Amino acid sequence: DALARWMGQSPGPVEKTATEWLALAGKRWRPALAAGVWAALTQTDAHVLPQTIQKTAVAVECFHKASLIHDDIEDGDDFRYGQKTLHAQMGVPIALNIGDYLIGLGYQLLAELEVDAAVRSAMLSAAAQGHRVLCLGQGAELDWMHHRHPLSRQDVLRIFEQKTSPAFEVALKLGAIPAGADHGLLETLTQFSRYIGQAYQIRDDILDWMSAEPGSDTQASRLSIVKAMALEKAVGPDRDKLMD
Repeated sequence: DALARWMGQSPGPVEKTATEWLALAGKRWRPALAAGVWAALTQTDAHVLPQTIQKTAVAVECFHKASLIHDDIEDGDDFRYGQKTLHAQMGVPIALNIGDYLIGLGYQLLAELEVDAAVRSAMLSAAAQGHRVLCLGQGAELDWMHHRHPLSRQDVLRIFEQKTSPAFEVALKLGAIPAGADHGLLETLTQFSRYIGQAYQIRDDILDWMSAEPGSDTQASRLSIVKAMALEKAVGPDRDKLMD
């Protein structure tokens, strides 16, 4: 009901589809992080959140769900949450538009927050910076997919960091900034997000590698720290085989 109110009284097909995508399955870690860090810093019951933090958490989920829509298109994935991805259901043009709409809605929700102008500006800046860095990381991976070449483990970690850490950093900072976090704490959250993002991707990489058939397209086409580490240790024919 809250989502419907924020989307407008008479939603059209775009708003309806975007609302359904927001309400879809998912762990909701990122909005929970935003709400949780605010509650921790203000020593407030996390079950009683003011509308400002509710809207902030929804904005965080808007950004996340939009990134998933775009990521599924870029990776050619047809399933998420046990069902067809949005572009597999409705086509790439509609999915791109819904993703773009959710990004715009996220920024609109932040811009409408009833907070001091300096706080609102800092929150918008944190979101925009995270959005930009995430695109740089995703772009680096897409570039590698078009121009395959061996990467060191540090190269892979750098891309993992850029494409995943910003989502955690934005969520934490959007909760911390309205709670009055100082520069030192914000820097700590940046460092924390960097390691969490890398660990998140490494875990996914290992699970994908273990579940894929040896020599499969999945192993060959995905950026992988497992493969990077194997390349660093391999010599002779084994290295040539891995590079292929």
